[in-house]
Amino acid sequence: MLGTHAIATPWSTAPLALDSSWSSICYVASLAWGYHTVADRWEAWLHAWPKDVRLINSPSLLLWNTRKTYLKELEKAGIPVVPTLYVEQIDEKTLIDAAAHFATTDLIVKPQVSASGFNMLRVLVGSLDLASSPRSLSVTTAVDEFTRLGIAHSAMMIQPFMPNVVHEGELSVIMCNGQFSHAARKTPSSGDYRVQDELGGIITAMDQPSAEMLELARASLAICPETPIYARVDMIRNHLTGCLDDILQRYRHRRYLVIIGFLVGICSITACIRLWLYQVMSPIKNDISPTTNFSQVRRNITERRFTSSAVESLIQKIKRNIRNKELAWLFENCFPNTLDTTVDFDAKAAAQNHPDTYVITGDIDAMWLRDSSAQIHPYLPLMKHDKKLRQLIEGVLLRQFICIQRDPYANAYYKDLNRISEWKHIDQIEMRDGVHERKWELDSLCYVLRLIHSYWKEVNYDLTFFHDHKEEFKKTIRIILQTMKEQRRYNGSGSYSYQREGAPPDPRDHLAKPNGLIYSYFRPSDDLQTFPYLIPSQFFAHHSLKLLLELVKNLTWTDDFSDDILSLISHLHSILFDDNIKNNIETLITFQHKKYGLIYSYEINGIGDRNLMDDANIPSLLSLPYLCPNDISINDPIYRNTRKFVLSKDNPWFFKGDVLQGIGGPHVGYGMVWPLAIIMRGLTTNDDDEIRLCLNMLQKSHDDTGFMHESIDINDPMKFTRSWFAWANSLFGEFIWKLYREKKYLLDGIYAE
Repeated sequence: MLGTHAIATPWSTAPLALDSSWSSICYVASLAWGYHTVADRWEAWLHAWPKDVRLINSPSLLLWNTRKTYLKELEKAGIPVVPTLYVEQIDEKTLIDAAAHFATTDLIVKPQVSASGFNMLRVLVGSLDLASSPRSLSVTTAVDEFTRLGIAHSAMMIQPFMPNVVHEGELSVIMCNGQFSHAARKTPSSGDYRVQDELGGIITAMDQPSAEMLELARASLAICPETPIYARVDMIRNHLTGCLDDILQRYRHRRYLVIIGFLVGICSITACIRLWLYQVMSPIKNDISPTTNFSQVRRNITERRFTSSAVESLIQKIKRNIRNKELAWLFENCFPNTLDTTVDFDAKAAAQNHPDTYVITGDIDAMWLRDSSAQIHPYLPLMKHDKKLRQLIEGVLLRQFICIQRDPYANAYYKDLNRISEWKHIDQIEMRDGVHERKWELDSLCYVLRLIHSYWKEVNYDLTFFHDHKEEFKKTIRIILQTMKEQRRYNGSGSYSYQREGAPPDPRDHLAKPNGLIYSYFRPSDDLQTFPYLIPSQFFAHHSLKLLLELVKNLTWTDDFSDDILSLISHLHSILFDDNIKNNIETLITFQHKKYGLIYSYEINGIGDRNLMDDANIPSLLSLPYLCPNDISINDPIYRNTRKFVLSKDNPWFFKGDVLQGIGGPHVGYGMVWPLAIIMRGLTTNDDDEIRLCLNMLQKSHDDTGFMHESIDINDPMKFTRSWFAWANSLFGEFIWKLYREKKYLLDGIYAE
């Protein structure tokens, strides 16, 4: 009897060692997940494929199809394609010239090796109407984003945006061995233009493609170096001519027909397939362990503080589609933890268009500007699917405005503005009612600016919220700018000082020199700084102010802000991006390390003293590409040197034990690693092995609680601090969601032993 046996394996591990008893074997490259993120490795893998092992489609055909320059061959053969420019770098001039070339203001820019919408941006040239163009960016912002991604000087392609992708979607014809199999339509979600299902797109079957579609599909296949065993031809209707323009990304298709002399069926998989033909074989043990019944630790639905349909839908989608069930369980617990346990949302106020949301950190009943911003930040992309979630986030912003207006130098506040802190009689400073702790941390205000801009971006640049709350917004921004200006300390020490009872007088005012950087007292860990200029916070301020400037340029009633913002940015930029840094020369903020080369200092005083270290709390030196993507790339040479330093024992707060390794800090002490830093390490690398290491440690760190903690003993995960620390839970959820979108194959393995 004719039979088959199939199992899945990642493309990077194939071909496997072949048993001589397997007389007939072939591999089907149904979906080479992640190939576009490691193009060189993918192409080398294809070149090295053994000649005596069959691969469907063939290695030579896959190589031809890897780079989208194959569109040139189709066009040369007379097949209509979307007009395309192929460039070796992306800068403002290139984008402006491309827009002129295509006689349009709306462009699509992506790498020549790309898939699933990865690193693809929509760019408006010479137009500020971002709100009416879903998920579009200005030229400057787009260049900054490509720079952050480290691909601004890579092989890229530019095309005019095809509006019909929004109205009709992409049309896909699936062909098997040159014959029509089936067809589908891919449409974007509301407020988007991307049709990929990973990005919210919807795929629906088409009963029968038009004769024009079939003709175009067959003509396209005829240009291939050989007839594909299976192929998918994507096309879009030209809104100007009515013709079909070929976008063509074939062979990596989730649903396909495998025909081996008989109809096997339609399969949906996410890895290469091994097919044993002409014999029935016994089951083979999978390297992924069976599903474990992890107990429910999340609050019962009736006890949750807030429930978002969009968040719940995402949780179910990720749980359903990743094979590492422990990571799926951790995501289910951690990602919604802020909503489940820490928010106090006033629905009545929201109904009156003035939402109010108070967010505690977890086990401390107070609202930190930093923590509350970071806790809800991962939910922002889901607002478009959930109006109530959008109101909750608007409520957080309005509550933060109230807090800043009460005291911009405070870091944490109470919901009850009449409540008196226990620190009031210990901290010998002005402690206003409603303030939990008055520690001047520059990053607190930066986090609010980041949240404001991210909210604006995720509502598709809709300005309604800012117009509706114009006075609260203006007053808050003025206070933020005034506070930052004052703490440059060009005109004295300003209105803030700090002294805790029993501590010696703070000597730092006499040991610092004003230079354009912004003076602060406390780190994001809430620990007192050694020197007053915290470099990660300076970068964060520079980046956040640029985001603010982009927003206020779109508000006609904020002209008086621009000069102050530009002045702050200019002073910070002159020091943070000193030309000498590019020339590998030590500057005010950098240090020439004998082992690592030029690295960033953690703190300085402006007169030659510096603190070489990093702390787990964010902003940190490790987190710079994450928080300041337009300023620091993961490929930036100074950042890479710094990263090697902070992830080594030369950083006094890096620890390595029997179970865990990573960055901690003086807040908890020696031998304790913070999951925040492990997660941030994973968020700031493209290296699969390093990401696996981080996932491995995170799986080992939760001690069966199902949640992230503040810090963990490097030798014994049963010893940890703060079992209810929502910031770490949110960041873990963000990390898993990012991997699901970009490197899903990493979530399908078992890492913890």
